Amino acid sequence: MKSYTFYFDESFHDKKIRINENGQFNILREDSLDNYIGNSEDKTFLDSIEDEDSNVEKVIIAKALKSSIDEIISSLDPRESEIIIKRYGFDGGQPQTLEELGESMGVSRERVRQLENRALEKLKKKALKKKLNDYLN
Repeated sequence: MKSYTFYFDESFHDKKIRINENGQFNILREDSLDNYIGNSEDKTFLDSIEDEDSNVEKVIIAKALKSSIDEIISSLDPRESEIIIKRYGFDGGQPQTLEELGESMGVSRERVRQLENRALEKLKKKALKKKLNDYLN
């Protein structure tokens, strides 16, 4: 049977060591999530763990974006609004094709394309007008 001799300096004081079946050993760390990573003092272990379900910043940005989109689309007439919402999936569903929209609205895909283009032109003009107003104010 082999014997093992371990020499520890002060940096290993009060550390726990685990030896597995293969004779490999690991030093078990008892670090806090608030300890800094490496030599830098700007990032902790906790900072490196991201919880996507509670990412407040992403939720706030998504709500602000939805609010802006709703406001912009509300300036269109109901038919154009429906086309833009369903065509680009702003209702949370999958974006629909011109053919699918035409069937659900009882018009041709060409008519849906024309209405979509008209709605997009209105939105472009409103965006340009807003930019100019921001510049002048």
